[in-house]
Formats: sequence, structure tokens, C-alpha cells
Amino acid sequence: MGFFDLFKRKASKDSNKKQPLLAKLLFNNHETFELKVLIDHLVNEWKSSITNINGGNGKASFQLNGQTVILTTVIERIPFTEMQSNASIAYNWDTAEKDLKNHNLHVVVSVIESQHDEIEKAQVHNIVLASILTTTKCIGIYHLSQQLIIPSKAFLEIAQKVKKTDLPDWD
Repeated sequence: MGFFDLFKRKASKDSNKKQPLLAKLLFNNHETFELKVLIDHLVNEWKSSITNINGGNGKASFQLNGQTVILTTVIERIPFTEMQSNASIAYNWDTAEKDLKNHNLHVVVSVIESQHDEIEKAQVHNIVLASILTTTKCIGIYHLSQQLIIPSKAFLEIAQKVKKTDLPDWD
């Protein structure tokens, strides 16, 4: 086995590894989510099954339809230089640079590796994002996996179009 074969082998193993889905919800008013309000919304609006709830307002983990969701409030800004290039080309958010320049905290939303396929994991992630956006004054989403910045209103408009009958049977 040659030197370069070591790198090929490592790359092929890493490419099969499932990555968590991550997004950062951006706030301008030092607000974070209230866990009880969020759980109630997920159960009542999305008919979700919630188990293994740990934590409280601002930091929590739980199982949503069998998938692990982790929520963490970070009480500091995302460096604007990290978001600026995406904000400057956000075609669906003309005022993104101005609106995001002074955000003061963010909530990291992640759905970690599970036995479910990637589509179901993405659906759970989007349901959690939509529920937090609905129950807080979040101004937008910095979706790390796609390097997109999306205003809350635009994300919610799309989420509202998703019919609950289009969601998988969680049982």
C-alpha cells in the first residue's frame, strides 16, 4: 500500500459517516426559546412524539419521533465576518446585512445521527426550526449545511405549505 492509498482509504470511510444537521437561529433581543412552549407547539401543531426531555429554557435535548434534537443558546454574536458573504448575496433578504449586523445571541439547533434516513432527519430539523420561529421573535436562520441565511418569515411561509400528511408516519 502506497502513501497516497492511506488518504484514499480515510476519505472513503469519512464520506460514509452521517453528519448532524446544524442551524443557528439569530436573535436581536436577547430572547431564547421557552422549552414548555416549544414542546407544546411540536406536539399540538406537528403531532410529534416527544420523549427523554432534558434541560430547560435556552438549553435542552429531547427525542422527537425517535430522533435526538439538541438546542443550545449561545449568548454572543456569530462573528459578522462569518456571515457577511452569505448575507450580502441573500436574494430573499434584501436587508440581511443591516438586520444581522447587531444580533446578540443565537440558538444552535442540531439533529444528530439516528437510525432514520437523511430525509426524515431533515424533516425533524425543519419542524423544530419552524416551531422555534413560530414561538419566538427569531429574525432569521443561518443554515450551516447549505451556507444560507434565511429570514424567519420566508422559512415559515414554506413550512406552512408543508402538509402534515406529507410527513412520514412516525410510528
